Order: sequence, then structure tokens, then C-alpha cells
Amino acid sequence: MFVGPNIFIPIAEEIGFIDKISQFVFDNVTSQMEIWKSKGMNIKCSVNASVNELIHDDYTLWAKNIVTSKNADRTDYEIEITERAIAYNDCRLIEKMRYLKELGYQLSIDDFGTGYNSLMSVGEIPFDKLKIDKYFIDRIDKIEISELVRFFIEYSHTLGKTVIAEGVETEEQLNILKKLKCDEVQGYFYSKPLLPEDFETFYIEFNQENK
Repeated sequence: MFVGPNIFIPIAEEIGFIDKISQFVFDNVTSQMEIWKSKGMNIKCSVNASVNELIHDDYTLWAKNIVTSKNADRTDYEIEITERAIAYNDCRLIEKMRYLKELGYQLSIDDFGTGYNSLMSVGEIPFDKLKIDKYFIDRIDKIEISELVRFFIEYSHTLGKTVIAEGVETEEQLNILKKLKCDEVQGYFYSKPLLPEDFETFYIEFNQENK
């Protein structure tokens, strides 16, 4: 039986188990990245973090030490924080985000557009990338939604941020996003989630096709 992260993550946060899950994921990610780097694969990797983790000193100390212990480049790693998390505008969260950036990590705001006060606070958040939620991409063929996405992109660009569209599944969506000058996209249009060995094959084939 498959249990999605939308089910077990809130439970893990509630019972205080989320830090162990995050450490397990990050440890495996850094190990896998070592393998890919040794094969000459030039890639970056994103990991999710909850606000409950970030506001504690243990997370930033651990994030500093785990990459150092493996002699990895922190700029290869991006930490994703949901927009709903930053909506709390907790000064402790902002402080921790600034520290992670000082360490060299990239920071992104995930699921952008799902919160209610993001536009009031996003300019105060120390982040590098903004990821537009799939809800908008699914409806981007509608003029009112595409204009809203255009606003997200243009506003982010004025702040010097990179914009990523989540959940791109069709060529039509991709073409609209290109016209709107979206920087990057992700979604099933390119690939569904893959096992590490399958990703290696995809990486090689994709780079050969797009030389």
C-alpha cells in the first residue's frame, strides 16, 4: 500500500518524527549525489524542510555538518520550504533561512500561490527560487490564470529570483510558460519520478537529445 507524503508528513510532524525522516532523506541524497558526481553528472538536488525543523538549532547544525562530512558542495543542494510555512513570518524562520544561505545552500519557496499573505511577505524572505504551484499550471490556458502567473514571474524577476513552474504535463503548458519567460519547469511532461539507476539513463539520453 502506497502512502503519500501528504499523509505521513503531517503525522510525522505531529509526533516529532519529522527530523529523523529528513535526516534519513538528506543522508541518502548526499550519498547518491556523491555517486553521480563521480560519474561526471552535473546536477543539483532539492530536499524539503518543514518550518518546525528549520526553527530549531539542531537542523541548521545538522545541515552544516552532514555535507561537510562528505566533502560535498552545498551550492549543489536546494532546501524547499512551502509558502504556507513562510506565511507565519516567524522571525526565527527568517534567521535560520539567512544562516542556511550563508552556508551556501539555495533556498526555494515551494507551492507558491497556495498561501494567503505571500505577496505581502515574500519580498522579506531570503530565498533564491520561487516554485509556482501546480494548481495554476493546470489552468494556465485560462487567460486570467496565465496573467496571474505572468505577474508572479515578473514580480519575482524584479526581486532577482528564479521562477520554476511545478507540475508541467503538456507541451501547451510548456509553450505558454516559455512565452511568460518562466525560467525553469518540472513535471511529468519530461519524466515521472525515477529510481536512481533509471534517472542515470534518463539524464544521459536527455543531455544527448538537447545538445
